[in-house]
Amino acid sequence: MFYLPNSDNVYLLEGEYSSLIVLLSIVIACLAAYTALSMNERIQQTSFFNRNVWLTLASIAMGLGIWSMHFIGMSALRLPVSMEYDLVTTIISIFPAGFASYLAFYIANKKKIKSQWSYIISGIIMGLGISSMHYVGMSAMKMEAQYIYRPWVFTASIVVAIVVSYVALYIFSTMQRLIRNQIVKILTSIIMGLAVASMHYTGMAAVIFYTDVPIHSSHMHQMDFTLLIVCITAGIVITLAFSGLSSLLDRYVEYRLNYFDALTILPNRRQFEKKLNTSISKGSLAIIHLHGLEKWNSGYGYSFGDRIIRDVSETIIGLKPEMAELYRIEGNRFAILTLTQSYKDFKASMEKLTSALMNPVVIENQQLVVEVVCSLSTCSDEKKQNNYLQMQWQYCNTLQ
Repeated sequence: MFYLPNSDNVYLLEGEYSSLIVLLSIVIACLAAYTALSMNERIQQTSFFNRNVWLTLASIAMGLGIWSMHFIGMSALRLPVSMEYDLVTTIISIFPAGFASYLAFYIANKKKIKSQWSYIISGIIMGLGISSMHYVGMSAMKMEAQYIYRPWVFTASIVVAIVVSYVALYIFSTMQRLIRNQIVKILTSIIMGLAVASMHYTGMAAVIFYTDVPIHSSHMHQMDFTLLIVCITAGIVITLAFSGLSSLLDRYVEYRLNYFDALTILPNRRQFEKKLNTSISKGSLAIIHLHGLEKWNSGYGYSFGDRIIRDVSETIIGLKPEMAELYRIEGNRFAILTLTQSYKDFKASMEKLTSALMNPVVIENQQLVVEVVCSLSTCSDEKKQNNYLQMQWQYCNTLQ
């Protein structure tokens, strides 16, 4: 592993790198780190998904980025012998990077006060994960040559991976509140990307390729990475697509929780007030108040009271004016807002609705009458708008 065979028939091989592919490998490592940090942000936020989902996604993104960078960096190497890779070993090599990334992110995201030792342990774990992936990936190479490692450079490559991983994770963890700042995130991503790249190319500098027969060909070979590039691209696309869909679902769930009532699925008070704050020049408003709900809750339980509220909401939905908007603004209050119907017609509709609500209903084999009070207010021009908003909670024109 570290020493050339004791033989006179040892011929060293000199390789060369494609600068463009080297640059591409570094960019990919930095982009992977940026994606991982973006996903990791979700761990700090209230989310529909468990924090372990985002932790896993961040680890997959980072692990896949490390793995991709390694093999793209390998494809930059040209040697005067044909080269290929063992597919099974290549796939296995992704696991150390993903597992190490998960542990490192997990430790870095612990809410308890972290000591320097936690950062050191995280850096060691991630550095060893990067190194393991690299050297397992190296063992996947199949070529008409053999190789050994320069011991000191080999050791230096692992130290470099640990040190730079430690620095990146320390910056990331101690600047959690600033990580939403794009400049901080980009700088951290570059440092983490350089950690991966520096380890890889330091590790490659440790390699000595040799053969036991002279190679007279001057033609330089590169690995055929067509299948690998397809797999890498598919993995990155799937990871980014799942992350994007998860973020969209998170935002949708957050919107539903903020602007809709969980029991009746109706727009809630926040959405109602948002609507009133728009430039409404005319319209009519009805507030429906349910009396005596507390006695049903105390007598039969809150689930029984929830059934009453759902039954009332279904009745209102069925009888409210077609263009009117219905909101549940409090536990026992509903609001109906119309901007198109005349006040006279709206009042008639509310009379019909109130009469229907006060008819006996049967819930869980219990016949009951819901006590309802409905109050109305209206405005017809912009001058009366402020008065309209002030009147919205007042009970006037009570309908029996």
